[in-house]
Amino acid sequence: MNDVVQILLWPALACLVLTGIHAYLGLHVVERGVIFVDLSLAQVASLGTTIALLMGFDMHSHTAYFISLAFTLLGAAVFSIVRSEKSRVPQEAFIGIVYAVSAAAAVLIMDRLPEGAEHIKYILVGNLLAVTPHEVLKMAGLYSLIGVVHYAFRKPFLTISTQHGRPIREIPYNVRWWDFLFYATFGFVVTSSVAIAGVLLVFSFLIVPSVSAMLFSEKVGKRLAFGWIMGTIVSLIGMVGSYELDAPTGATVVCTFGIALLILGAVRPFILKKRRRLVAATAAAGAFLGILTLDSRPALAESDPMACVREIQNVCVQLQDKLETCLADRGSQLSTTCRDQLKTAVSAVQDPSGPAACIPDVQRLCPRLEAEALGQCITDNEDNFSKPCRTYLQTAAGKK
Repeated sequence: MNDVVQILLWPALACLVLTGIHAYLGLHVVERGVIFVDLSLAQVASLGTTIALLMGFDMHSHTAYFISLAFTLLGAAVFSIVRSEKSRVPQEAFIGIVYAVSAAAAVLIMDRLPEGAEHIKYILVGNLLAVTPHEVLKMAGLYSLIGVVHYAFRKPFLTISTQHGRPIREIPYNVRWWDFLFYATFGFVVTSSVAIAGVLLVFSFLIVPSVSAMLFSEKVGKRLAFGWIMGTIVSLIGMVGSYELDAPTGATVVCTFGIALLILGAVRPFILKKRRRLVAATAAAGAFLGILTLDSRPALAESDPMACVREIQNVCVQLQDKLETCLADRGSQLSTTCRDQLKTAVSAVQDPSGPAACIPDVQRLCPRLEAEALGQCITDNEDNFSKPCRTYLQTAAGKK
């Protein structure tokens, strides 16, 4: 047991560091739709290392590192320049071209080097078990610094990533400059990571946790937490598996990531089935509460539906959440009275001649759940509602 801990301790810590930064960067990469930018930049970094080997420098020397970094920054500059809303060629095409040319050039150079095949294997899957404490600490320090930079400028980074499909002129930032800064910091990470973990493992750390998180959540915070947890657990399982099977560590961890993604994809329908039922119920309940605002009069003060609407607004709308998801996630923050009204609403909307008749109209004509304006919106648009809805509203008004 002690031997296992001694062998796997620093590789495990290296995986924690790699997961921390790559799960975060992966979120940006997936949002931007440039999935293979990591592979491309990693291959460019590997090309720089290969050229350093050809020049006679050791693969782990400072000179080799800076040559590799220079190539990576050049690639970052290219990727930031080629993004243009007027270009007929998508950015992903340039990313693929850079990857293919860099990989081919590296193979040509490796063919001239002794033990070239071994170098190619090292570039692809790295050698995590050979990582030293000094390398892990240096990597952790560099990634922490990059993390501070991204935290300081999180607003432009997240805005550009999450609104990547919008025309550049509509984004209130210098997109080309911020793209270069993103790809440049990304390049620093990739250059250091590839030297330890290899191209394929770095890609797995970057993409698989982020994609897995997207299967279960749309929120950035939850996706980031899920990615960190998933990446840590899977990488540790992969390393222990490689030790037990006496298999290459990098390749084993990559395969473990793939298996984990398949498992998560298989169980996702079962996990989300109950959530979908809750979302559907709360969506109907939200629309029903909109109808109930017509009843918000002093005589009904003890069970004023408007008060529940205000609660939902405070918990959800001001947080800019989707109503259905918010009620599913934060329903426990509502008062007992409001939760009881929601339960009543869920059962009441089953009556096609009752509030259910108005749900589509309310969702279409008064889509925002704003406590002060919703009732007035319903009143103002009553003539535009469907006949079954108008019948219900007239019946409800006649009971008052």
